Amino acid sequence: MKDPLDPRGQPLRDSFNADPEKRTRALLGHQLILGLKATPEGRFDGDIYNAEDGKSYSVSLWRDASDRLKLKGCLLKFLCQTQTWKQTLDVQPGQLVGLTGDAGGPRADREWASLPAPARKSAAK
Repeated sequence: MKDPLDPRGQPLRDSFNADPEKRTRALLGHQLILGLKATPEGRFDGDIYNAEDGKSYSVSLWRDASDRLKLKGCLLKFLCQTQTWKQTLDVQPGQLVGLTGDAGGPRADREWASLPAPARKSAAK
């Protein structure tokens, strides 16, 4: 998030979430892209959460360049939009860095926390 605070300086909240219990949680630090699975085309398909309307949509993502990620989100198979996300190395105060569940990384949302974590490669000795 470029700016995790509202105009009053308070954390932005997930106020449009379909689950009333989640509407008061801060947006910063929660998973946005969920359930990714590799495709034969070299992309990853899953779901993306849109906090602006509290809904999830199908998403396909792939690298466009070493510092760019392409995301194609669809409401239905024919109502799609593609965005390019550019990697930044500038870390702002309060910004999360790292993998989900790591120190400094986002927290896994309860509904996804029970999924097994991907196996990590150990360093060779």
